[in-house]
Amino acid sequence: MGKFLEGLLLFIAASLAIAALCILVGYGALLVLPAFYHKMWASTIRQMSDNFAVFGQFGDSFGVVTAIATVGALLMLYRAYLLQKDELRNLRAASEKQTAASERQAFESILFSMCRLYSDILSQTVAHYTVQEENPAYGIMTITGVREQERYIDVTRKVSGREGMATLIKYANVSGIKLRFFLDNMMHAFSPYEGCFRLLHRILKFIDTQGLPEKEAQEYARIPRAMLSNIELEAIFINCQTERGKGMKKYVEKFSILNNYPLNGINIDADIARELRGRYDNSAFDK
Repeated sequence: MGKFLEGLLLFIAASLAIAALCILVGYGALLVLPAFYHKMWASTIRQMSDNFAVFGQFGDSFGVVTAIATVGALLMLYRAYLLQKDELRNLRAASEKQTAASERQAFESILFSMCRLYSDILSQTVAHYTVQEENPAYGIMTITGVREQERYIDVTRKVSGREGMATLIKYANVSGIKLRFFLDNMMHAFSPYEGCFRLLHRILKFIDTQGLPEKEAQEYARIPRAMLSNIELEAIFINCQTERGKGMKKYVEKFSILNNYPLNGINIDADIARELRGRYDNSAFDK
């Protein structure tokens, strides 16, 4: 843009110089060298000498030079306007691109931080429960405090992270247990892990509310999905059907979080696994 303005100024200066040179040459020729001109020019000189105003009329004959210079300047200014407009458009596009890149970087940074926080919370979560060693069906009741009877041999355990989650689910693996009873008990059994479930819910919601194209959102959802073990997938599979965990179900289906979950479950009864699977949209298990 700077070179263009320099060229414009140079053009205007050259036009003015040419106009001035033409005037000087014309007047010089008329005043200094009258002998070389025709008698008509000599008569013109005498008339101009008698009336100085005639010089003004003679000078007007060079007005075309000024007109050409003015039109050229206007054209150059219009060209400058177009170049400036293009430059501003390019700057705006570059600025928007840089802003989008910064926003994407900030989004990814927050997402990775939330995923690390999830892993930290899970590893530090301790499951407190009691189990009945003689009868698993009553054991799951004892875990949640739903039912307590005498003569149970209660063993208090403290297991953290995925191990505790797996143990809770394992003791719920009772053949023939009613689904409603199973979900009610598991909702209480998962109480120590509610922070993990809520944070995972927040991670998926965070991805969903960024206004990303569907394909990009799916790609980002693979990050938290990849960090989930089979035990966590089974816990999510169960928890999304409970009263406390149902809010996350739509994100599990939208981002196919359960696509690696086995058809017949892992630690739960196969009949319950199939019954729960029927409560999901097929998108939750799509590859």
